[in-house]
Amino acid sequence: MGNIHLMLFFFFGSTLVFSICHGAPQTRQRTEVSIYEHQYYQGRALTISLGSRCKTFRGFFRNTISSAMLNSECVQLCRDDQCDECTEIRESSADLSEINFNDRVRSIKQCNESLEY
Repeated sequence: MGNIHLMLFFFFGSTLVFSICHGAPQTRQRTEVSIYEHQYYQGRALTISLGSRCKTFRGFFRNTISSAMLNSECVQLCRDDQCDECTEIRESSADLSEINFNDRVRSIKQCNESLEY
């Protein structure tokens, strides 16, 4: 019985020390965006749920996105396959030519915003 108490003490003690040193686990809301083939949310559409990784477009939506409707706070639209050469949008954009990104999006990711404690 003494060994079980000792094991429980080490397990819960190490968990407590880890939480104190590293903070509580962070949760991040997933980012959603709907992209459209044409301006003003027309044409073919695709809704994407973004995590922390870059998503590269292959096939139809590569270099054909003309508008984007955000269902979250911030998305990065990128001209490069590896999520380089990006611009942040913090509100829906009915016409991506206004920010010189019409038919130029090759990849997308959520914004890298610092987490609040």
